[in-house]
Amino acid sequence: MIANDLSRSIRHFREQVLELSQLQLAALLGMGVASINRVENGADPTPAHRLLLEAIQEPSNLIRALEGKDNVLGDAIVAHLKKVAERLLRQEDLDKIAQYQLLKWSKETAGRERFELDKLVEMVKFFASEGEWKTKLNKLLFYSDFLAFRELKKSITGTRYVIGSFGPIPDRQDALYSALTEAGKLEAREKFVGTSPVEMFYARGAVDRRVFKQSELRILERVRRFFLSMTAKQVADYSHEESFYKEGQLGEAIPYKESKRIKDIPNPADESVQSVSLGELASKISSQVPMNEWQRLPTDGSKNIDAYLYGAKKQK
Repeated sequence: MIANDLSRSIRHFREQVLELSQLQLAALLGMGVASINRVENGADPTPAHRLLLEAIQEPSNLIRALEGKDNVLGDAIVAHLKKVAERLLRQEDLDKIAQYQLLKWSKETAGRERFELDKLVEMVKFFASEGEWKTKLNKLLFYSDFLAFRELKKSITGTRYVIGSFGPIPDRQDALYSALTEAGKLEAREKFVGTSPVEMFYARGAVDRRVFKQSELRILERVRRFFLSMTAKQVADYSHEESFYKEGQLGEAIPYKESKRIKDIPNPADESVQSVSLGELASKISSQVPMNEWQRLPTDGSKNIDAYLYGAKKQK
């Protein structure tokens, strides 16, 4: 059984991760190609070969193994494997985030059966798709998970949140954002607010919405819309009014049962259409149109509206 597990692991790593042939992997490790073939077909390797085959799956060991292999593998293969090693190193940081969340896991502070790293990554990207302040981003993540727990009976990501100076934050937030930046999921930019530099994050790449259920996506949209016009400070102040913040201590984990006490975030679908007049709606829409677009409108629009809409002959 152990040999079969190793054979599957080596074959997958060689084909799917390194994208090498058996001959190329043998050259990288200084083994015979027949030995690689036997191991991948279920044979029990020698202790020395087992050590090599298991060690090469660590990116730092892969980088060391590439030293002096240009003449053996060729420059193109070595360059490819260095990129693979760099990608694996970046992924290692994200794996450490998952390991920490799993280490600290409890039903009370996760809100679901297990931590979902892929969902947390895409949720961060969702809110940072057009750029978002770090302080505000923390609150958007928190309210999304806790609102989902209250309404869907489990959180979206299973992330553990703690009380920070500016409100709720993902546990080990700095390590999380550093890992996402290193993995190429986020880009961090410093913006100055007055004379103080503040971090703003921008998502890199499109959000993979397939990882979410439709009910979860509706909550994400709802949270984003509710806090859209608020500054980072306003969102922080909003979270400071929550019972868990007033009653808890800095660094303390926030149990998901607190979702029953957090302030409500209205559902846009529940808002009355009658509460906004047509004039107010027109004013709101027109205010979002850039001035240069208004300047392109014809000056005889009211007189020749049929001509512009339906192609009728213009009046002089």
